[in-house]
Amino acid sequence: MLTFEFLDFSSWPRDIKLALLTFATPTIVGVWSISRFVFVKLKRRHFYKGVLGFDTTGRFATIFPTAYHEYFEETEFVYRLTFQESIYGLKSIYELFSKIGAKPSSTSFLLSDDVREEDLNANILVIGGPNHNIIAKNFLEYYADGVVEFKGHNLHSKIKNRTGRPKIYKPVVAPIPTNHPRRPSTSDAAHFTTTDYAVLAVLPNRKNPSKRTLFVAGCHGMASFGVLKGLSDGYLLKMIKQHENFSRGSGFWSVLKVNVTHPPHGATIADVVEISEYATVAELSNSQSDRP
Repeated sequence: MLTFEFLDFSSWPRDIKLALLTFATPTIVGVWSISRFVFVKLKRRHFYKGVLGFDTTGRFATIFPTAYHEYFEETEFVYRLTFQESIYGLKSIYELFSKIGAKPSSTSFLLSDDVREEDLNANILVIGGPNHNIIAKNFLEYYADGVVEFKGHNLHSKIKNRTGRPKIYKPVVAPIPTNHPRRPSTSDAAHFTTTDYAVLAVLPNRKNPSKRTLFVAGCHGMASFGVLKGLSDGYLLKMIKQHENFSRGSGFWSVLKVNVTHPPHGATIADVVEISEYATVAELSNSQSDRP
């Protein structure tokens, strides 16, 4: 008759028990840690995809703004931020891609003037407004239909009131203290932006409806940087998800308020503090169809 007395752990020699515990404990902890890591990663990816609605298969392109430089007579990256701010901005983009689930090998980074037609047949992150990004200009002309407009450094929005006058968002600036290390030598530029505004929109890609276009444009560059940071850190997605009109996986338009602080040393800090306006694409389509 077969017995299972050997499974009675209490009867095993003490040395064998200690040996098993020594080898088994790290294995169990390791398996638990890996399982927890995979679960958290999948849960986070599900959260990001649920809010932004991205299908992460295939290519993912980031399109940066460019502008003509009168001194060098060439196109250059228009966000002239400090080295630290530029690094943090790229870090935010890479972290966002990772959390969405995009593979680094399938991502590309392009200046708007260098974009080819085939580059647009993918998930796209468009950064910057129409004055410095031709792709953003085309995006707004194709999709916005007066929903949002950039006029100078002001933002005009009809997201909340589609049929009435637009609401105008004006960035707030303050004089830079005379003893501040970042104060420029010329007095005409001696101001900091302290409150800024940005547009965040997620819409189907017009070249390939199965893909998405993520549009981020601030009245100034730091507002765009703040939105990218908020997306990467996740807190901005939580704000969007908690909005009363949020619809999972739906495209949307939004205006975001961004607080900007300028410490004497270190990188400028930009944080999204409020969703000033928000509407799904379906809501805007319905309000537009009701117009006389």
